[in-house]
Parts: sequence; structure tokens; C-alpha cells
Amino acid sequence: MPDNSVGSRQLKNNAVTTRKIKDRAVTGRKIKLATLGKVPSARSADHAANSDKLGGLPSSAFWSLTGNAGTSTWNCTSDRNAERGFAPISDNLILDRLARLPITTWSYKSDRKHVRHVGPVAQDFKAAFGVGGDSRSIGLLDEGGVALAGVQGLYRDLTRQEAVNARQDAEIARLEREVAALERQSGR
Repeated sequence: MPDNSVGSRQLKNNAVTTRKIKDRAVTGRKIKLATLGKVPSARSADHAANSDKLGGLPSSAFWSLTGNAGTSTWNCTSDRNAERGFAPISDNLILDRLARLPITTWSYKSDRKHVRHVGPVAQDFKAAFGVGGDSRSIGLLDEGGVALAGVQGLYRDLTRQEAVNARQDAEIARLEREVAALERQSGR
């Protein structure tokens, strides 16, 4: 893990409290938890490191916050060695469900009145795709995975349609040549 990422070791060293994380490696200032969302405490990170649910990997192996002053990125582990139970998906099914997924603009009850967000609600996302740990939040990997599967499905549809169009264009060109030949024979 890079030195500037927030993992269980750094959480211990940076005095995680229920109110603030002092994260000098990334921003040099305190970050409010309301900005980051819920971050596990060092104690729960240690517990997670020994959890069979996480395959014995430390919690920092599943998420990290990296970046330089003023910028940061949440990274989620998607390492083949940390995952199991791979199964193919149907991009046509994903596209169908995406087309029916309500995507709206909304505000959190705690937001100021002018603040708006866009996206599905977790309950609809869970019902549509059946992924994630609960129906109150949407995992970034799940949302990104659904979006990428949708893009792949659209790409496949586009390439199939382009192939159909190419065949139709060739057939039209052949028919136009036949019509021109018939017109020449009939003296038009």
C-alpha cells in the first residue's frame, strides 16, 4: 500500500475518532467524517484483518484513499486473488435492467436546499441487480461494474448493428447495380 493511503496502520497512527480523521499524508488537514462517510476505526480494522469474511486480508487490502495535497481517490480492491465465485453476466439483461432503473436527482435530508445529486436509490439498485451487502447503500465497484457491463452491452449491440448495416449496404449496392443493368437493357 502506498505511504499516502489511509489503511488500518495509518488509521491507528492518525488518531481516528468518531468525528475527524487527521490525514496529513493526503491533505495535511483534518477531514470530517461527513465528507468521507463512515471509515472503520483502527480497532474494527484490526478485527477485520482477522475476519474469515475478508479471507484473512487486512481491511486496508479492500479500500484505500490515495492522493496528493488537494486531490484524493478512493480505491477498492478488485484483485482476482481476493475474489471468488466468478460468474458470467448477461449484458443484455444488464441493459434491460438499466433501462428500467429509476435514475433521479435528489438531495440528502442533511444537504443544504441547493445541493442536488443524481443516481438511483440503493433499494432500486439492489432489486435490479441483486449485488452489494445491503439495500441502503450502493458499492462503488457494483455501480461501476454495472455501468461498464452496460457500456460493453451497448458496444456489442453497436457492432452487431454495424455488421447488419454493412450487409444491407452491400445488398442495396448489388440491387442498384442490377436495376441499372436492367435499365440499360430496356433502353431507358
